[in-house]
Amino acid sequence: MQAMKKLDMNNSKYSFSQILLSIDFYVFLFLCNVLLSLAWIINDLPAVAGTNWASKSKEILSFNIPSDNYYPPGPAMLSIPFRNFKDISFMSTYFWANVGFVFFFLITDQIKNLYWIRVTLITFLLNVYLFWNFKSSQDTVYEFAFVMISVYALIKRKFLLAIISLFLLFQVRSGYWILFILVVFIFLYKRKSLNLKKNIFIVSFAMFLFIIKMPILNPII
Repeated sequence: MQAMKKLDMNNSKYSFSQILLSIDFYVFLFLCNVLLSLAWIINDLPAVAGTNWASKSKEILSFNIPSDNYYPPGPAMLSIPFRNFKDISFMSTYFWANVGFVFFFLITDQIKNLYWIRVTLITFLLNVYLFWNFKSSQDTVYEFAFVMISVYALIKRKFLLAIISLFLLFQVRSGYWILFILVVFIFLYKRKSLNLKKNIFIVSFAMFLFIIKMPILNPII
């Protein structure tokens, strides 16, 4: 295994594995989790990111149309892996928050100036309201994770990952469905210059059909 080391000014020359084995990455991840833990302790509002979706997760797993379809099904779907834990909100929040932290760090890897890398990371750590909201909001942590994944995937031209991530993002917040459709149409228009494979459009079309035919996963209606 490659030894951990401190990244120099030009982060962009490092591979994915090198970045995730760097001291910088683990320091950032540690600070994020310290701030999340402090917010979790100080914030006296109930943790709802997983608990609020427990019954809906169960209905989706049973392939039943949720009795409450006021909110999109994304958070309930993303809470399913943690539904058997005693504290579903704690596990769900910490997992998806850390997914977001990882991809945020990978996004900053695209900045070539050390000063602006530091400004970006410090500014993120100073966003106290975001960490506070991870506990008391029922969907902010999911939205954060998939916004970060989507931005990273688009920057790195990982277009299939971008489509899947944007699909899950608008399952979390229905307002993002416009962005999902817009990105698909841009991909379609620029398919030759972007050298896109047909499987991206096959997956996109399949997702459209899926949400039309499956009311369980349709956040628009």
